[in-house]
Amino acid sequence: MQQAHDELLAELWAGRAPNLPIDTPEEAVILASIVEKETGLAEERPQVAAVFISRLRRGMRLESDPTIVYGVNGGRPLGRGIRRSELQRQTPYNTYLIDGLPPTPIANPGREALAAVLNPPETEYLFFVADGTGGHAFARTYDEHLRNVARWRAIEARRAGEPGRDGPARGGAGGCARGCGGGRRTLMAQLTSMTGFGRAEGAHQGWTWAVEARSVNGRNLEVRFRGPPGFDGLERSTREAAQARFQRGQITLGVQARRAEGDQALVLNEAVLEQYTAMAERLAGRGFAQASADGLLALRGVMEAPQEDADAETRAALEAAMTVSINDALDALSVSRAAEGERLAPVVIGLIERIEVLVGQAETDAAAQTEAIRERFTRRMNELAPDAPDLADRIVLEAAALAARADVREELDRLTAHIDSARALSKGGAVGRKLDFLMQEFMREANTLCSKSATTRLTAVGLDLKAAIEQLREQVQNVE
Repeated sequence: MQQAHDELLAELWAGRAPNLPIDTPEEAVILASIVEKETGLAEERPQVAAVFISRLRRGMRLESDPTIVYGVNGGRPLGRGIRRSELQRQTPYNTYLIDGLPPTPIANPGREALAAVLNPPETEYLFFVADGTGGHAFARTYDEHLRNVARWRAIEARRAGEPGRDGPARGGAGGCARGCGGGRRTLMAQLTSMTGFGRAEGAHQGWTWAVEARSVNGRNLEVRFRGPPGFDGLERSTREAAQARFQRGQITLGVQARRAEGDQALVLNEAVLEQYTAMAERLAGRGFAQASADGLLALRGVMEAPQEDADAETRAALEAAMTVSINDALDALSVSRAAEGERLAPVVIGLIERIEVLVGQAETDAAAQTEAIRERFTRRMNELAPDAPDLADRIVLEAAALAARADVREELDRLTAHIDSARALSKGGAVGRKLDFLMQEFMREANTLCSKSATTRLTAVGLDLKAAIEQLREQVQNVE
């Protein structure tokens, strides 16, 4: 069997495509083993291999879930989803953390996987995620990939609620349901911004429309709807759809709909024309040019298409089609908020690390407070009462009392605990309200630290700490 495998590999290696980012037959086997584990569909292997080849050519990490499983459990099924701790575990096989290929194959690849790696098709795809049919949806850009991820999340959510299902469905052979080629970071819990924009368009039965959804910061979820006259039923479905997707933010969704005029006869609106004519005559009396007939007829509202009342069934079908576009716009808004949150996360984490550094400096400077207080009190007492009896003992007692009142160890301990909490919350989810409250606790401890400070160095660190906390507070105001 080994001889047959070696002969097959030699044959395929001899006929490999030029300019591949793999240098040896052994590397081809390693990459083919990842392809083998990523998909159970033979027809998908060439496309999966092409994605990984493209990522290697661009210096991108493979970010393949099966390599995490192999590093954790030797390739045996986990029987559950990959945990965040496992995703972050440093192993030689974790392609989310290492560049290039792992050191050995993670499976025994078949002929199709080897052939796909050595002669991949040309592709512009860089990402893929499960599509709910057993296959995968491929994407050229990260934004497109995020939309595919949002669709898969919706499928997982529906499946989780079906009778007989224990939870979200997992992927095929490779467990790629969560998004290979950079997908896991979008599907794992992450910070989500409250700022975003989404747009969708649609058409049905002579109507065309555009839906735009915008969101900004908000303490709670507030949904505002602006729609065309006669479509009041859309407001309720819009609010329900927004509440199913978001927890915080001021969301404004507008629908602009227009009915095609086609070959319908136009009707002259005499009342509107008279108003425009009267205004034009007044302007002409002031020296402006006389309005022309075609100019007046071109003004909005002068010529109108006759309105035909649609039957209830037609109107319901039209509202259903608009609702689909509304959901698409809200999905696009969700993707936009997630992308903004991904850009926000490094800023939040960086500020938390800055606060941690300052707390460490405060601990160092606070250790010198007792001696500084004793020296200051001794100098002052020697100036005021140098000949007082038992001066040395009194200095020790009074200095100890002052040092106890200036002890900031409790504040530093609580700040350290708050840092741990902030770091845990920054891993994602709807944590905005919790972070808001935590910022208040941060600032309370920093204020107390400054008020207890007995040295200029500790005071300076305390002020820097308050500034960093304020910067962090401003950033978390945008977290959902």
